[in-house]
Amino acid sequence: MTKSSHFQYKWWAYLTIVLACVFVWTSVYSVLQNPKDNQKVSIIFFSRDFDAQAVNDNFASNLQTITNQQLKYASFGTTNYGSELSFMQQMTSRLYSCDIIILQQSIIKDEDLPGWFKEIDTSLVEEYFDELPTYYDVDGKHFGIVVNTTNATNLFTQNYLGDEQCVAFFSPYSVNLGAMYGEGVATDCAAIQFLSYLVRSANNG
Repeated sequence: MTKSSHFQYKWWAYLTIVLACVFVWTSVYSVLQNPKDNQKVSIIFFSRDFDAQAVNDNFASNLQTITNQQLKYASFGTTNYGSELSFMQQMTSRLYSCDIIILQQSIIKDEDLPGWFKEIDTSLVEEYFDELPTYYDVDGKHFGIVVNTTNATNLFTQNYLGDEQCVAFFSPYSVNLGAMYGEGVATDCAAIQFLSYLVRSANNG
């Protein structure tokens, strides 16, 4: 069999090898480029009435001063939730992809909160807050933190275009909560630190 005949009959084998190499390289590159869960903090706000770009610019400029956890980035996103079905679907997804979920009062149903979130460990949270946070309670248990209390001036209120009370909830699957819910390690508390920074009084810097 000549060399040309050999290649003609074995071309699929060479193609398979090339494709396998491309797949391996792409997979390795993807792993190296995509941050691990404890290298990023993600906050999602179920509203479009917010200047998320201003907050993201602020986060990027102050990343290393907000936390000493080795993050690659922190992001603040917004989303429209549309129908109740869309809201439920998004909530299910966001619980796994985000550290903090912020909801406006009009879409909060107290009876549903224990199904989505867990009670907050206040002793852990208050280690990172300059002032005692205003908790959102259900049946006497702290499930969330109000981010725009009356007359508050902070990074959130400066960029919120609405007029409703808004509440932040911690995802029970986050690895950036100091192992509050058994996920991650105790030293990774960046999500708490970013929430504290977001609601910190402007007078406190």
